Amino acid sequence: MNIKKSLFYKIGIGGVIISCIITACSISKKEGTNNNEIFALLAAISATAGTVAPTLTATGGNLQIVLSWDTIAGAESYNLYHSTSESFTSQTGSKITGVTSPYVHTGQVDATSRSYFLTAVRGGQEGPASSIQTATAGLCGNNITQTYASEACDDGNTIDNGNGCSTTCKRVGFCGDGTRQSIFEACDSSGVNAVACDSDCTAPVCGDGIRNAAAGEACDDGNVNNGDTCNSTCSGP
Repeated sequence: MNIKKSLFYKIGIGGVIISCIITACSISKKEGTNNNEIFALLAAISATAGTVAPTLTATGGNLQIVLSWDTIAGAESYNLYHSTSESFTSQTGSKITGVTSPYVHTGQVDATSRSYFLTAVRGGQEGPASSIQTATAGLCGNNITQTYASEACDDGNTIDNGNGCSTTCKRVGFCGDGTRQSIFEACDSSGVNAVACDSDCTAPVCGDGIRNAAAGEACDDGNVNNGDTCNSTCSGP
């Protein structure tokens, strides 16, 4: 195996910075380059790779916030810092060590925002912090649909009572499954037009752009204007 290929394997694909590869290849081509020089360069590259900041995301949920991030090559662990202030530092925020992605931060207060940043530990040293991410937790069952907390619905309870809202305030069922989910659907005719239901789970209405022959429509051009392709009663031109 030549020096260049050997160097590539020793560095490792993850955590290699392009500029360092170019420098390493240049050195390997120089006449008289020895392994000591290459190993010294590898140590420098390893230290440089440890300065990569993670990319953090924060998503609100039911009295919790979910944190996730990309993997930093060679990272030994991760530290998560958080605060109710959007402007905070490692000294002013609270620290959770040894977190793994995804990390669920439970025990959050309804409608209260919390901010976070993350650092990777490599060689016993913390690298640079990620950008600060802020999310807000909600409370499933309070009869308020809190979209910032990933709620699709909130019917005022945390039971699945067949209306389309789950125990965690997510949507249950879908249009066309033959079961009417009252929060989301006016009707459900299993994906086809019926006398009292359009295929999109809405009630038949002239001018809605769906020609429902079962409901007596001869046409439907999406409006109720006379004198165009379909008249105001959807009975013809």
